[in-house]
Parts: sequence; structure tokens; C-alpha cells
Amino acid sequence: MIASDVLLLCSGTATLEAMILGRPMVIAYRISSISRAAVRLLRAVGLIDTEAIGLPNLLARAKVVPEVCLGEIQASTLACELWSILEDAPDRSK
Repeated sequence: MIASDVLLLCSGTATLEAMILGRPMVIAYRISSISRAAVRLLRAVGLIDTEAIGLPNLLARAKVVPEVCLGEIQASTLACELWSILEDAPDRSK
């Protein structure tokens, strides 16, 4: 991880490790329709107030790491997210 310019990770403890190492990353994940419905319900009743699923975003309480979910997971989408981090120094340092 430490030797990488940018990381593509699935949501989980690897994102926490990458955050501790200070590596720029994109988080990709798939969420079941049941889990998605549960999250929507929890947001509706006010128990969850964030759109984030990735640990770095949850801990920061802000979107500091791009997250790509279910229907958006395509090679072109992931490539665009990764490339924007490589090209843009402020995005990379964030």
C-alpha cells in the first residue's frame, strides 16, 4: 500500500489501513437491496445522518474519499475517480 500512488479498495478495514498510511484511495462496494433499504429507513428516522459507508468518510464525518457504489461500478467510472486523484494534488492530499 505504501508504495502506491493511489489505491482502489473495497469498503472495509483495508480503507482504515490506507487512511492510517496516508494513501489516497477510491472505495468501491456493493450493497444488497435489503441493506440499502435498511439504510434508507435508518436515514428516514434520523438514526443515520451520512451518505458515507467507507470508514475514512465515517470517521471524518465528511466525504474525503470518493465512494463508488453498486450500479456505478464500471471500469470507466473507477478509472475517472482514480485518474482525478492522480492528476489533482489537492484531491490527493485531502
